[in-house]
Amino acid sequence: MKHRGKPQHIPLALLLLAIWFDLTLAWGAEAPKPMRAIIVFDISGSMRHNDPQRLSVMAAQLFVDLAQSQDALGLVAFSDRGVPLVPVRALAHPSTRTLLQKQLRALKFIGQTTDLAAALEAGLAGFSPDPDKVYHDLVLLLTDGQLDLGKRRRSEEPALLAHIKQDVLPQYRQRDIPLYTIALTAEADQALLQEMAQATSGECRFIDNATTLHKAFSQLFIQAHQSESFPLNQGNFLIDDTIKDVSLVFAKRDPHERIGLVTPQREVAHADKVPPGMTWNSTPSYDRVQITQPEPGTWQIERPGRAQEGVAIIGSSTLSLQVELSPPYHEVGEPISMRAFLQDQGQPIRDAQQVGQLTVRAEVSTPQKETTTLVLAPQSAGVFAATLPALQVPGEYAVMVTATSPTLQRQRTLSFTLHPLCFQTTVSSAPPVTARLLLSDACPPFETLAVEAECTAGNRSTRIAMPSPQAGKFEATIPPLVAGQTGQITLHIRAHPRGAEPFMLVKGPWSLPVTSADPAPSPPPAPPAANPPDAATGAVRTYLVLNGILDFVAGSGDGLYRYRIQRQKVSHARNADLGSPPLDRSISSQ
Repeated sequence: MKHRGKPQHIPLALLLLAIWFDLTLAWGAEAPKPMRAIIVFDISGSMRHNDPQRLSVMAAQLFVDLAQSQDALGLVAFSDRGVPLVPVRALAHPSTRTLLQKQLRALKFIGQTTDLAAALEAGLAGFSPDPDKVYHDLVLLLTDGQLDLGKRRRSEEPALLAHIKQDVLPQYRQRDIPLYTIALTAEADQALLQEMAQATSGECRFIDNATTLHKAFSQLFIQAHQSESFPLNQGNFLIDDTIKDVSLVFAKRDPHERIGLVTPQREVAHADKVPPGMTWNSTPSYDRVQITQPEPGTWQIERPGRAQEGVAIIGSSTLSLQVELSPPYHEVGEPISMRAFLQDQGQPIRDAQQVGQLTVRAEVSTPQKETTTLVLAPQSAGVFAATLPALQVPGEYAVMVTATSPTLQRQRTLSFTLHPLCFQTTVSSAPPVTARLLLSDACPPFETLAVEAECTAGNRSTRIAMPSPQAGKFEATIPPLVAGQTGQITLHIRAHPRGAEPFMLVKGPWSLPVTSADPAPSPPPAPPAANPPDAATGAVRTYLVLNGILDFVAGSGDGLYRYRIQRQKVSHARNADLGSPPLDRSISSQ
């Protein structure tokens, strides 16, 4: 790859941080497996400019030096193509470690391009089948650049990038081989390296801060052997009687720096004076001390300046500190819960006296290298818990958890990626209750995505599938509760991002509105009272109507009376003219 910027000197401390990863969450509480690792090393010409002191080579040599005899290692160099230099071989063979160190020292940074696809394929091809899963396999990819095929093959780069994402990375997932990508300079394609690591359940590291050296050492040993890390307090560290062996790594600022180690019995050891049970390997860049069956008690480090800088302490013990983060997919602004507990031989420790003496703290480091300290509160069954403060900046975070008591100390470091907000949920607060989930533009592409609403009332729970009537929107209407009942709703998300591991999320809960009991039937409502002006108007209207009726009746009666009187007068006059007696129709004669 061509050099695209000014040379950058990479301290060994920074480089070691890149290759020291924590796999405790992936391994769970299973017994540690031997490691099969292939180091895939970039030998393009830009490495000569960006790493003139060849500190990357020294870091890889340290990785080989720290590996155990039950492990197996291999080495691949890549630039224009991937070249296997050392096949994966068990370190139990004395010649394997020597061969690896020799090949690393002989590396020459003379390549013209950076073919990342060839590098990944060569790493994948280096593993023989392991159907019984005897080993824990992993690939360490060190590079300072980007996918670069040179001027003549520039047009092939988009197709090769698609090949990496669609063909090569799925093979890593299928074979359960995590890929750990290491970006050595700012010129590296951090976005692509991050995507490749996440697609295989690995991690990506960018090297830029020497103060994290001691974390780098501890993470490397934890990665390889699920070992325990121990905190250093003012140059002192505590060893308890459960520790079988311990390794210390000191990054040197001066090749001639003299480092001493004081035992609990106040005996002083150094590179020129090594007591039985201790080995001391000194190089210009680092010293590595290994102690078998270390004496329990307080040990002290003697060195000029700040004793704690650039020190890693790693041990093998039946007693371990476990740390869990929930949920598995972390979004900005969403709560992240942390649980920590001690376990002995895979079983959680619940002894009240032993747990009661523990103090558990967590230091959260942001992408801007700001830190926040939390105290984990004791819960039931020996568990300590805390909720991380709301995190608003996407990126890579680190959490270092330290558990201390008068008799033991443990430390665990893990990292996680904080993603932009993807799942936006709403639940209406009034009937009819509607649950909705919207996908934001920040969501990754999904191979599969299913959402269910769980309605809980009393001891019964009902799952309701939430269909997607339109792209990026899921919704469902929740049946009302029985009168007088209380309940809540949670959303369950099953997602499989394209090119990454599937995960499950739970959002909520939200309380459902309570439905009141039906009231007794009430009498029909009385007509509304009329206003005073309307009442007066109605009275006048009623009076006029009644008076009209009376006038009509009275007038009719008077007319009939007058008509009868007039008839009688006419009848009398006619009788008088005829000489007949008057006719009285009211009396009948006999």
